[in-house]
Amino acid sequence: MENQWTMSIPAEPTSRLVLVKNISLKTQEATIKDFFSFCGIITAFEMKKNVQDEQHQMALILFEKDAAAKTATLLSQAVVDDCPIEVEPYFKQVLVAENTTTPVATDSANAEQQQQQQQKQPQESKSASHVMAELLASGYVLTESVVKKGVEFDEKHGVSSRVNGYLTKMGAGLTQLNQRIYGASSEKSIAANTAATPGDTVDTTAAVSTTSLSSVPAPSRMQSLKNSRASLKVQGFASRIAGKVSSVHEEAKRIAAEKKNDASNITLVNDTAGHKPDQLEPQQK
Repeated sequence: MENQWTMSIPAEPTSRLVLVKNISLKTQEATIKDFFSFCGIITAFEMKKNVQDEQHQMALILFEKDAAAKTATLLSQAVVDDCPIEVEPYFKQVLVAENTTTPVATDSANAEQQQQQQQKQPQESKSASHVMAELLASGYVLTESVVKKGVEFDEKHGVSSRVNGYLTKMGAGLTQLNQRIYGASSEKSIAANTAATPGDTVDTTAAVSTTSLSSVPAPSRMQSLKNSRASLKVQGFASRIAGKVSSVHEEAKRIAAEKKNDASNITLVNDTAGHKPDQLEPQQK
């Protein structure tokens, strides 16, 4: 038996429509709406019991923007009411549009300004990392793997052009480095052979080392250098991702503290507005 929806489903496949499954039976519709409203504006919504899985509910969400739907799919495996939800595009064949969010720069000098700009942007224009930080600050549970997906998504769309430029420069640099190493090795080998005489005692270990180095083809040595640089690049990427995952949690703490402070200020203003100072009795003449 298939699930029937009363909500109007677009005739043309669109990436703005997502399907949410594995929702706990105790989860209220308002909770799911609130959770996904962090991604962007919701134009249509329906939630009901899953007839194929009676232990869970499912929801159909149509977003106003493609970017909001993409961020929503990154939240798959987030925990809502002790249940890891599953989020996927409703139409499997449609090409998912690239997220058009503005990547967050990493210049620490402008960190405060960047935070303010992110907060002023519409939800669908915010980076996936910032959306996840807001969800964490609001008390929702996101596993490390979910946060990592958001960070990697932002990293991919924020630095891809700079990485390509870096790799091009690195390739040219490796070629020059290889030429210098090969040339220097050849010169050392020639100098050693010229200086040696029948009466001299030659260090065979050094000779073998020099011969081995010069006998390795230049392309092989260059490939070894490339592999070494590639390994360092992967390690650096992993380290950067880990650092940004930690930054998401720190941003969540900052947002939560800011919300708490704003709530305290509102309460203080209300208390002040409702307080009437005691009127002094007129002094008797």
